[in-house]
Amino acid sequence: MRFTRRLVRGSNVYVYEVRSYRDRDTGRVRQEAKYIRKEVEKDGKKILMPPVDRKGVRMVLDLGPYVLYRIAQENGILWQFEDELNGFNKTVEMKYDFNDMEFSYELKHKAIQRKTNRFGYTALITNTGIAANDLLKIYREKDAVEKSFSHIKPNLEPFFSRSEEGTRARMFLTVL
Repeated sequence: MRFTRRLVRGSNVYVYEVRSYRDRDTGRVRQEAKYIRKEVEKDGKKILMPPVDRKGVRMVLDLGPYVLYRIAQENGILWQFEDELNGFNKTVEMKYDFNDMEFSYELKHKAIQRKTNRFGYTALITNTGIAANDLLKIYREKDAVEKSFSHIKPNLEPFFSRSEEGTRARMFLTVL
């Protein structure tokens, strides 16, 4: 069975084609969604926007540094522009010829990969005398504690306690 689903995110409406099917292994009904287009309102009518021209977007992104260079040159701030660009020397190799007024750049993919390989890591720093293995164990147990509280939250009714003992007693009863 196929149908169209409209997903509203703020002022944007995204249209998906959804296909329902039965999983052969588990026997459960599953759904597979495929993005179609974004819905917009134009002249009081709802229409689907044409797909994005990826080649055009890529061309604009490729020309971006050249355009910035020319704008900096026309406004007399070329030396400031070059100083700012020097901060990117580790990830981008820029070449500009002042005589011919040519500008080109080349991405240093290995350097970019080295930087992005660090994404997603968490550094644990402490000023306590806890050993590194114990600290890592405590950090990993944090997730279990947070999940247990998320299971308890729906069962907690508003209560007012004037002491720590009262709060502990209420939490103990909730866990039971």
